[in-house]
Amino acid sequence: MRIVKLYYSIKPKRKISFSYGGSGKRPSWIKLNVKKEPSFVKLNINNKHVMYDGFLPGYFIPMDASTKEYKEFYDEYAKNYHIVYKKNNPIIKELLKEFSKIPNNSSILDIGAGTGENDLELFKKGFNSIDLLDISPKMLDLAKKRLKNFNAHFYCTDLEKFVLKKKYDVILASLVLHYYSGEQLKKMLAKLKGLLKKGGLLITLNYNLIDLNNIFENVKNRKVWLKTIPFTITTASRIK
Repeated sequence: MRIVKLYYSIKPKRKISFSYGGSGKRPSWIKLNVKKEPSFVKLNINNKHVMYDGFLPGYFIPMDASTKEYKEFYDEYAKNYHIVYKKNNPIIKELLKEFSKIPNNSSILDIGAGTGENDLELFKKGFNSIDLLDISPKMLDLAKKRLKNFNAHFYCTDLEKFVLKKKYDVILASLVLHYYSGEQLKKMLAKLKGLLKKGGLLITLNYNLIDLNNIFENVKNRKVWLKTIPFTITTASRIK
């Protein structure tokens, strides 16, 4: 065991220009005007310090961001989301390969669908119908424009509040589950299981598999497939 790197706190030598937004007592997001971005930012709000974590290029959100703050951030970032998608394109292509074995008439739910880039690629592959779920209305507005010529249905809410009697053959959750951990993650996975048909498939792309290793059944005997690329793609038909 060894220490790889130490991170030190540095006070800025000059006044840092930044913008911010949100409807709460603290900003839901801040955007720094600096050449080199730090990993974290400590913001003084009415003599109270709040830590902000680097999230997407140029933007920082509270380390303990609420669902509302995530929503407001994604509303702000919607117009730039294509930049992140393009950056992660090799990973997304790897993820979409998982759909090559799935019939085109499968019912699909995309959790955290964003602006619909993944769904456009799936429609191009011949899939008939996809339901998109996202917390950000501005993200979904862009998705509606992108998918106006396809059989897509849109739900603007967060996963915890999502209620639908319909069940799906496949659920895609790309860069969503890492927002949850511990018991909350188990609760969200149980909810996804309830939205799947018997024998249905959950396909996820995540930053790590620490909690998922403990929740998915039969990881070691390959009934659940885990692949790191460096993210983790997981396909699973059974959840504890």
